[in-house]
Amino acid sequence: MLERTLELLPTAHLWVLNYGHIRLSHPEHIPHDGGGSDPAAWIRISARSLAAASNFSPTLLHESGHVMDYHYHAMETLARTHPRLHKTLRETPHHGVTQFAGERFADCYMMYLLTQVAGLVRPFAASPQAYQGAARDTRFSALLSTPAFDGWTGPLSHLRVPPETP
Repeated sequence: MLERTLELLPTAHLWVLNYGHIRLSHPEHIPHDGGGSDPAAWIRISARSLAAASNFSPTLLHESGHVMDYHYHAMETLARTHPRLHKTLRETPHHGVTQFAGERFADCYMMYLLTQVAGLVRPFAASPQAYQGAARDTRFSALLSTPAFDGWTGPLSHLRVPPETP
């Protein structure tokens, strides 16, 4: 399942993660549920999250999104170059404990890879209505318009937009 999940990531993102930076926690160790990441590209996945996953690991994709946000300065750049898209993504509901803007980027990263690259119709989502129709396209446009997706030619790459002029 981990290999199948990693196959969804753009090649450049795999280089950032460097495969060896994913740690699986024992059921008795932290994190007990979900996952975690840090700027050095270390990702921790709980045994409980792995047990709950079926074909792909949403937790691994979400935590990878945090690493890409940090590595590419994605939300920071989006705020400067696409303030309206940044605002839309930043204001997307997120039901986790942590509530900073990077959570929304990580959610969007996960949703994009699960729905557009893996082709899942009903993936895990904290806010499913945010990822339907025009609302989905706006959020994916925000994601794809960050430096994390420079040169990307995958699904919906046409949603990438040039920087806004003030």
